[in-house]
Amino acid sequence: APDELGISEVWVTSATVQWSPSSNPAGTLYTVLASTAANPSAAMGAVVSASSTYAVSLTSAGLSADTTYYFQVQAVNHDGVATGYGPVVSTSTLAFPPVASSATIAVSSIVFSWSANGNPPSTAYVGWISSDNVTFNETGRAAATSVAISALLSNTTYYFRAQAVNNGNVATDLAVFAPAATLAAAPASAQPTAVTTGSVTANWLANGNGPGTLFEAQISTDNFASLDASSRTLN
Repeated sequence: APDELGISEVWVTSATVQWSPSSNPAGTLYTVLASTAANPSAAMGAVVSASSTYAVSLTSAGLSADTTYYFQVQAVNHDGVATGYGPVVSTSTLAFPPVASSATIAVSSIVFSWSANGNPPSTAYVGWISSDNVTFNETGRAAATSVAISALLSNTTYYFRAQAVNNGNVATDLAVFAPAATLAAAPASAQPTAVTTGSVTANWLANGNGPGTLFEAQISTDNFASLDASSRTLN
């Protein structure tokens, strides 16, 4: 039976298995089993694919993303007599990168969503968020296609990325989302100052809004049925 079975390449939907011919001569026929069952030659109802080759390696294609597959190989002589199957080797296919979908924005939170892009429901995803597009902090890992991030600064632009991680802990490329800005919080009221016969200074509190927030002050003598004046200023 062939031995020294190993995996030489792994992709999202394929894996290449290779082996030593042992004492078999060139031109020996080999049968390769691939299955999600831990013992492909006794799969107990699981789907098993069988492929034949005269080489000492074979690429098994049409596999599912982020799935563990098990392989076994046997040799077949010129009379069609097969050896027993050799040892089992396994690997996990890679995951597809997620596809950025949407951002649902509130004053102090954002829900980022993405599509699985062909990954199974068990695939884990990791999110990364930044307020400067330079330093990113992990938002956690979960088998979900969205993440709700809270305790954010209001009126602040955030940058988000997500990636899938297969069950072998191999991460995909990052899905980069469009920058998303949280909503501005309503300013908190404060007493006016510097009141004279012809002027008044309006005051307010930023109420958690980030630097650079634009505020508009309005003044009215008829409870804002009409405006006497308005002015905009940065925080």
